[in-house]
Amino acid sequence: MIDNFLLKEDLTNIDLLFGQLWEISVDGMRLTDDEGNILLVNDSFCKTFQMEKDYLLGKPFSIVYTKEEQDSALKAYQEDIRQNKLKTFFERENILWNGRKAWFEFSNSFLTLPDGHKITLSIVKEITERKKTELELRESESKFKMLFNNANDAV
Repeated sequence: MIDNFLLKEDLTNIDLLFGQLWEISVDGMRLTDDEGNILLVNDSFCKTFQMEKDYLLGKPFSIVYTKEEQDSALKAYQEDIRQNKLKTFFERENILWNGRKAWFEFSNSFLTLPDGHKITLSIVKEITERKKTELELRESESKFKMLFNNANDAV
């Protein structure tokens, strides 16, 4: 009887801990079903995409992108789910619903429910500034190589 009580208390503590971790994360977090509909998002996700939680819930995850990107993003996700080939880590530049261009890093994991359905946990980081710096560095490196290779003097 005591062991059973401790187990219930431990599960309650785990639920509370998970809830706190979900909400305090600086990264955007999203749960989607196998059709791509949003089940849950945290506040950081809403802040990143400048959309309200109540508006997002139940909608396709692609609602955060411009209309031109929505269908292709959703179809690609659904096809990946059907083939059990979820992209676990990738970076992508998107145009958001409000016209803003931004780079994102996605980390995805499957979670299998007891009924066999799969949901996807996505952790989303905006990396626009990092990508801008990387591109500037590559451009600078390319210019340096060109100067070095075209120099008439011995270097």
